[in-house]
Amino acid sequence: MRNNPQQRVYGQDINSVCIAITEMLLEINGSTNYHLFIGDTLANPYYIEDESLKKFDVVITEPPFVSQFEKGLNKNDKYDRYSFGTVPLKKADWGFIMNAINSSKELSGRAIVLLPTGALFRGGSENEIRQSILKKDLFEAIISLPGGLMPSTTVPTSILIFNHDKSIEQKNKTLFIKVPKESIVQMGKRTRLTDESIEKIITTTRNFKEIKNYSMIVSNDQISTKNMMVERYIKKTVYNFNNRKYYINLVDFYNGNTVHLKISQK
Repeated sequence: MRNNPQQRVYGQDINSVCIAITEMLLEINGSTNYHLFIGDTLANPYYIEDESLKKFDVVITEPPFVSQFEKGLNKNDKYDRYSFGTVPLKKADWGFIMNAINSSKELSGRAIVLLPTGALFRGGSENEIRQSILKKDLFEAIISLPGGLMPSTTVPTSILIFNHDKSIEQKNKTLFIKVPKESIVQMGKRTRLTDESIEKIITTTRNFKEIKNYSMIVSNDQISTKNMMVERYIKKTVYNFNNRKYYINLVDFYNGNTVHLKISQK
């Protein structure tokens, strides 16, 4: 921000205090081109241009951990943001995710969302939404964070990254990262990630690389949307038997089906 004070920044939150704090931080960091709004993002977005949603290079959102979805929005949103499936009325998590994805540029945008990990395995219509997003190959990375990082709850959280413009190396694949408990440090009454762990997360995501017991690249056809928790995928899929390498299908494995060993080309 300090290197590019003219960078356009848009923000909306239903909480006026959050908007005030955001404005203060933007001013401190020298931003001169920001636009902040108070209001319900899901029901009434204010970042509108020519009666359409503005589209952004990057959308970052941390939705409230307990929020309901307004009845009627699934079918009556005039911006067609909830196009991947039906959001359950008692859990708005995937409503915020679809809003973030559909508010990013369709050919080049990214969306980054921090959510309770439960959003990755709850069933019903939420599983159908995950299936639709995975089918569109929009998942870039899922990052599991240690518990206790959020000041108001000890609920485990995950960062979900969506990308409309995945590289050739990323196509039809998703990166899973498991950040260990050793990556956090206590600072007074707050718990935070160490600088080294933050840099490792950024580097691993940017380079889209595997690190033993830390990150793993999984082909989308190996992912079961019934449970996309990172812990299920930071596992070996290739095994050595009689001097040959074989891989197991994680979807079959976790669904309790017979697992057929296939010769790996890796």
